Amino acid sequence: MEHIRNVAQHLIKKYKTNDPFELAEYLKIKIMYDDLGARTRGFYQACPKLKIIHIHNNLDYVNKKIVCSHELGHAILHSKLNIVFLQRHTFCVKDKFEREANIFAAELLIPNELLKEYPEYNLEQIAALHNVPVEFFNLKYNK
Repeated sequence: MEHIRNVAQHLIKKYKTNDPFELAEYLKIKIMYDDLGARTRGFYQACPKLKIIHIHNNLDYVNKKIVCSHELGHAILHSKLNIVFLQRHTFCVKDKFEREANIFAAELLIPNELLKEYPEYNLEQIAALHNVPVEFFNLKYNK
């Protein structure tokens, strides 16, 4: 997990932003907005010379940003993995990769010093204030 945190922090420092849309642009990862149906919020696709993040076009901006952060985690951490193949033909568990992408997203979306700004608040309250899933706060702070 520390490696994932370091990768995210390195990108934030290098590009001077934690915005997943800006980072995707710097990294030449295309973002497409599509109707992905009722159950899919987004997914990452690796083509031979192109990385694509697909985001459901009906999401509001906050949720698009959360999905983009998560899928950017896949693009950076799991760029060569074919999750569908792994699920169908191996005993590899998809949950591990989803957790890693969530850890990456948590590092992007939650500044390191954020808890110090709200000493009287709990994680749920801070998560609500910043429109970030409380699960991401738990991943970042309950290591």
